[in-house]
Amino acid sequence: MKKVSLLFFTIILTLTFGGAASAAAPQTPTPTVYIDGEKLDFADQPPVIQNGRTLVPMRAIFEALGAEVKWDQVTQTVTAFRPDETYAGFLGDKTITLTIGKNTAHLVSDVRERPENSRDEDIALDVPAQVMNSRTMVPLRFVSETLDAHVKWDAKTNRIDIYTPEIKEYWYQYDPIFGRGLIQRYDLWTYEEPEELEFHIEQTYLRTIKYGDQKNREFYAFFVKRVNLTDYGLPIVRYEMEARGTVDDKYWNIAFDLYEFDDATREFRGHAAGKYQAPVWYDENGQPIYDQTPFNIAFAIWLLDARQ
Repeated sequence: MKKVSLLFFTIILTLTFGGAASAAAPQTPTPTVYIDGEKLDFADQPPVIQNGRTLVPMRAIFEALGAEVKWDQVTQTVTAFRPDETYAGFLGDKTITLTIGKNTAHLVSDVRERPENSRDEDIALDVPAQVMNSRTMVPLRFVSETLDAHVKWDAKTNRIDIYTPEIKEYWYQYDPIFGRGLIQRYDLWTYEEPEELEFHIEQTYLRTIKYGDQKNREFYAFFVKRVNLTDYGLPIVRYEMEARGTVDDKYWNIAFDLYEFDDATREFRGHAAGKYQAPVWYDENGQPIYDQTPFNIAFAIWLLDARQ
């Protein structure tokens, strides 16, 4: 009788504490990863969450984001290179170096549009790159955001969405004075700016950036215009303007900087800045036009004069 009671008591203890231990340490579900809505498959090694960070196989994530990846077995180092294929070179050619077990990564970014924005620096990591099941695992968020993507995490579904930028770039000439409107568009990859732009004609470089997780587009525009003031005893003036902001289906929200130069010597003569909200233009089908901005240098000059 005592043996039966002891056996019964042992079974009760095992079920009670064994069940409690299992309940205290549930398995973390494997996250799923999507890039621009397409599921990213990991053949041999699924993503792993470690210390709140998701690690994924290096080759799958780098190549999906347009980077070439190399592995050095001797130094246990991953090197990935993503070229900047934009016309203006504003994203930067990027080289990322990760070493197994090291809590820093190294980034070299060569920005052609604005060299002052180039980078050559170490970046701290919450979780280092590491080897799991003979696969090199790298931190997903760090890699994605360094390569100009947005990352969204849904804790309820264990889903990670990576959104890459949809970039559009345009060159065009526009006549805001004599009512000729849009004169000509250019192929970005073969076009070179003429040495002497026709007076009153504005030349514009425009780019828009749209991410899948955003309703608005970001934009940047650069304008050039020459004005002949020799009839007034003044030199030919060259205006350059930068404008940036966001655009939705109703308004361009614009912040601009206008610069004035002597056209012959390129001597700087003045600067002014302002903000403006311009209504979006629509095509004959009622669709918003994003490949041409309704803002220009002539209007900026008028706006600044009106505010004085």
